[in-house]
Amino acid sequence: MTPMSSKICLGDLVRALGALSPGDQPEANVIARQLGFTPQSASVRSSDGPTGKVDFKKPPSKPDFVDPPIGLHPPSITDDISIIPLSVTTMEAAHITDPPITAEPIAPIDPEEARRRPPLDPLFSRNWLTGILVLSLSKLSKDGPIDVEALTPKLACGEPITSLPRRRTPTLRHGVQILVDHGEVMEPFARDQDQLCLSIARIVGADRTEQIPFRYLPDRNLGPFGEMTEFRWPAPGCAILLLSDLGLLSGMNSTDGAAPSEWGEFADRAARHGCRVIAYAPVSPQRIPNWMRKKITVIPWDTKTTAGIVRSIRGAA
Repeated sequence: MTPMSSKICLGDLVRALGALSPGDQPEANVIARQLGFTPQSASVRSSDGPTGKVDFKKPPSKPDFVDPPIGLHPPSITDDISIIPLSVTTMEAAHITDPPITAEPIAPIDPEEARRRPPLDPLFSRNWLTGILVLSLSKLSKDGPIDVEALTPKLACGEPITSLPRRRTPTLRHGVQILVDHGEVMEPFARDQDQLCLSIARIVGADRTEQIPFRYLPDRNLGPFGEMTEFRWPAPGCAILLLSDLGLLSGMNSTDGAAPSEWGEFADRAARHGCRVIAYAPVSPQRIPNWMRKKITVIPWDTKTTAGIVRSIRGAA
């Protein structure tokens, strides 16, 4: 149910006059005073004629707006309502303070501890590291055990044995030349490069491992001032290992990295010197073009790489 309002408006006066039908102006003034309106000394002007009497029983017309009768006005707020000052009892506000902070002070940072780097999570899994390095860097050589299966037919036919056939076995005795890309794109992998070089030297042998940093291309290496530095090709049979993105991450707009096509030309020059090129590239296999796979044995430098994946890549090369 909608609550009723206690305010009296001009419409209430019109309805009261229509219901009570006052006979003259004084009676209408009395009704107006009862409702809180103060009539003026002027008489009410009728809209029906000059008689001065309002016919309140006749339904009013529907003008755009209705003017209130002359001589009547709503009561003023200050006429009948006295302003009563609100006295508030003054209370002393309680002094509220935050609870004291009891946290312990921060201990000063040890300079040695600040310089200490967090442990490195290598890109190659430690469980597969040895297998990945041996399978990718080794070269098949005919210096393994005697191949009895190849020797048996000659012995059965009575043919003279001029040399003993041997099985082809992987070997690392030819050594490896590690070319470490110090370009801008490979800066996030600097610690991985350092750790991997130590692992290769431990497995292959420090005396058969050579490490050379470069920018742009190994045989077109740019020094700190943009000058060309000397590059020496390894002995034939030695594996050349690239720790680089091969231009697959830097793209064509790189200022200090070679384009993929330039790496293909480098692999051609290495083949003329009797060296095969292997690359550990921190890129997904989908980004390695097929023409590059035919020239460079590209191993994805990633935690998902296993010895089985390397074996399949070597077999397809």
